[in-house]
Amino acid sequence: MRCELVHEQWAGPFSFSNDGKRIVSLTGSKRFAAWDTESGRKLAEFRGHDRNVQFASFSPDSQHLVSGTGSSDVRVWSIQSGKQRATLPDEASVHPPLIAQDPDTHRIVFSMNYRHSGGILQLDSGELTDQFSGHLQPEGSAARRLVTHTDHQVLVRDGGTGESLGSFRQRLGRFLGATPSPSGDHVLIRTKRGPSWIWNWSTDERILVTGDHETIQAAAFHPAASQVACGGDDGVVATRDVTTGTELRQFSCRGEIAHLIYSPAGDRLLVINSENRGFLLDSDSLEVVTQFTSLDHPFNRAIFVADGKRILTYRLSTTKLACWDVETGDLIHQVDSPGGKLHLAVSKLGNRAILASDEAGLFVWDVRSGQIVRRTTGAYATAAFLDDDTLVAATALPFSRPLRIQATKYGPPQLEIWNVAGETDRPDRTLPLHGAIHEIHITEDPNRILIGQRDFPLAVYDSQSLKPIGQIPGHAAPISFAALVPDRSEIVTCSYDTRIMIWDAKSLRLKRTLASHAHPITAAAISADGRMLTSADQGGVLDVWNLAEVQDKPLHHLQAFDNPIEGCSLSAFNARVVAYCERGQWNVWDTADGKPAPWQDEKDRVAFAEFQPDGSRLLLVPANRNIKQFPSRIVSPSGKAVELDLPRYPRSLRFSPSGETVLGIIGPQAILLDAISGERKTTIVTSEPIGFATGDRGGENVMTNQGTSISVWKRTGDPILTVRDDLGFRTFAGIEHLGRDAVWVLSSDNRVRKIPITTDALIRFSRPLRQDERERFHLRNTALPTDE
Repeated sequence: MRCELVHEQWAGPFSFSNDGKRIVSLTGSKRFAAWDTESGRKLAEFRGHDRNVQFASFSPDSQHLVSGTGSSDVRVWSIQSGKQRATLPDEASVHPPLIAQDPDTHRIVFSMNYRHSGGILQLDSGELTDQFSGHLQPEGSAARRLVTHTDHQVLVRDGGTGESLGSFRQRLGRFLGATPSPSGDHVLIRTKRGPSWIWNWSTDERILVTGDHETIQAAAFHPAASQVACGGDDGVVATRDVTTGTELRQFSCRGEIAHLIYSPAGDRLLVINSENRGFLLDSDSLEVVTQFTSLDHPFNRAIFVADGKRILTYRLSTTKLACWDVETGDLIHQVDSPGGKLHLAVSKLGNRAILASDEAGLFVWDVRSGQIVRRTTGAYATAAFLDDDTLVAATALPFSRPLRIQATKYGPPQLEIWNVAGETDRPDRTLPLHGAIHEIHITEDPNRILIGQRDFPLAVYDSQSLKPIGQIPGHAAPISFAALVPDRSEIVTCSYDTRIMIWDAKSLRLKRTLASHAHPITAAAISADGRMLTSADQGGVLDVWNLAEVQDKPLHHLQAFDNPIEGCSLSAFNARVVAYCERGQWNVWDTADGKPAPWQDEKDRVAFAEFQPDGSRLLLVPANRNIKQFPSRIVSPSGKAVELDLPRYPRSLRFSPSGETVLGIIGPQAILLDAISGERKTTIVTSEPIGFATGDRGGENVMTNQGTSISVWKRTGDPILTVRDDLGFRTFAGIEHLGRDAVWVLSSDNRVRKIPITTDALIRFSRPLRQDERERFHLRNTALPTDE
C-alpha cells in the first residue's frame, strides 16, 4: 500500500510510531505534523515552539508526541487533540541525571541542571569577589551597574559593593534577556512568548513595549541618544523613546531579526536577519544605507570595528568569517573559520580580533591584512582584550557527554592571560576556576573583570522526610558519576571537567580534589566498601585510586586503550578491574600491581562488561548483534563460559545486586536468567517496550519502566504495583531506584517521587492528589530546589 504525505515545504526527518500506524514529520521550522500512514491524512499540526523543532518522537503507546528545539524547550503533545499537554520545566536537567542513595544514612543525591552565576575576578590575586546568581548581562557601563536575571527575576546591583539596587519580578513569561542602557539607568527586559518592558530601576517605572512582536529576539540601546531598538520574530525593527516608550520609526524585512547593533558613533544601526542578510540603516530614519549578503559567508552575528568603518560577521558555528566595508557593503576580505562554536572580540584600537573556538583554540585575526597571525590549540569558550597586546581567555568545557568522534582536548577550568605578540605556546599566567566561564567583560579597572559562569550542582535530600538538606556546588561540566560512601560519610563525584571531587556528606563542603585526568571522565566505579575508585576518561586512561588514604596521585595510571572508555567495573575485594572502550576492546587488570590479569577468552568486541558481585566471573555482551554466533555469556578466568538463553539481542543486560540472576531487557520483556546455568527463570511481559529495569538487593522484586508507567513485580513474574504518569517518568539505566519498601523515581514534571510498593493501586499524576489520597498511599512529592 502506498500513500503520499503532502507538505507545503521541505520535510524531514521522519519518525514512525511503535505500532507503525502514525508518522511525524519535521519541516525545519517551528511547526511539525503527525500523519496516518495508511490514508496519508494529516492527524494534527503542532505549533508553539519559539525555535525550529530539532526532534520529535512518539510515546510508547503512540498517543503522545514529545518535541524539542535542542535547548531546554521540550514539550509534550496529544495527537488526538493536537494540543500541548505539558512543557518540561526549564530547571529540568538537560542531561540524564544521576541518582544515588544510601539507606543507612538516609541520604539521596541527584544531579541538577546547570546554574548561572557571576562575579568580579581580581586578576592579580585570582580572587572572585561580589559573587551573585543569575545570567550576567555584560553590556552597559563597565562594572558600575551589574544586571543579572534568572527565569523570573531581574536584579540591578552596584558594581563596587554588590548591593542590590532594584528588583523586577514577573511570572508571565521566561526571561530571554535583560539589556542595560549605556548609562545603566534603564533595562530592556525581554520575555519568551510574553510581554517585554523598559524598566527604570531607580523609580521602578515600567513601560510595556511588546505588542507588535510575539517575542523580541534582539535589542540594542543607542550609545548616546535616549532610544532603544527592538527586533522581533516577525522581521520588524522598531525604535522607541526610552523614557516614554513611544515608537519612533519602523523597519521590516523577511525572516526573523537575529541581531541588532549600533555603530560606535550611533549614526548607523546594523540589522541582521535569519536569512543571512545584513541591513545598515540610518539610526534616525531607519532607511537603508547599504546591505550585504553572501551564500559563501553565512552569518547571524556582527561586530563593528572601533573606527566604525568596517563590520566583522560570523556565525556561532561557521566555515567563513568576513570583513565588510560599512559605506559600500563590499566584502574586504575573508578568513577560514577554525571550526567549532566561536566567540569574537575586537581590540580597542580595532586592528586585531580574537576568535575563541571550543574545538580548535585561539586565533588572532589581523583585521587590516585579513591574516591569522597567531593561533594556539585547546578548547576555549570566550576571550577578550585587556589592552591591544594582552588578551584573557577562558577554557571551554563540554556541555554534555563528549561525542565519540570529538577529538577536542578539554582541560580543567581556568582563565589564561596571553601576550598577543608572544611566540610561546603557553599563556603568561593561568588562574584556576571552580565553574566554567562563558562571559568576560573588561571593566574600567584593568585588574577587575566581570565574568559569567555556570556549574552543575548536586541536590542532597533526606530519603525519609524528602526534605532538602542542601546543594553541593558541583562541577564546571556535567557530572558523569556520583556515589555515597557511608563508612566515611563522603560523596564522590566525577565529571566531564576532568576532575574527581570528594565532599563531606554532612557539611556538603569540598574535602579534596583529584586531578590526574587530561580528558573528560566518562566512566567510574567504586567498591562496595568505598575504599577503591576507578575512573576512566575519553582519552582511554584508566586510573585506580585508594580513597582510604589521602593521596594526590592514583595507585595506577594506565593507558588502557587508544579510544574513549565506555565503562568499568570492580570485582569483589577490589582485586581486579575490567574496562571496555567504544570500539569494543576490553581487558582486566590486577589492582595490586596494575598489570593485565590473565583471563582466558576470545576477546571478541563487547558492548558491555561487568563483574559478578562476588568477583568470580565476567558478564560480557558482544558488540556483534548476531546472538547465534556471538551469544552473551558469563566467563570465568579459566575461560569456562555460560551462554545466556536470550531470544534476541538485549537492549540491556545486568547482574542483579545479589549476583544470582541476570536481568535482561528485550522490547516489552524483562527476562531473569540463572547466573549458573544461563537458563531463563522468569519472563515478565508488559504492554509497552521497557526502557529500564532493575532488581532490589534482596533479589525479591523487579522494577520496570515503560516510559509512561513504572511497574514492580515479584521475581516469579507476578505484578505488585503499576504507577502511571501521562507525562512519562525519567529513570536512568545503571542506577538503583528500587528500595526494600519503595520505588524512587524522578518524573518529567521535575519532582522526586517515593512510591510505596505495598499498595495495590493505580495512581495517575495527571492531576494533583487529594489529601485523602496522599494519606492513603503515603505519597510525598517534593519539587527540585531552584536558584531562588
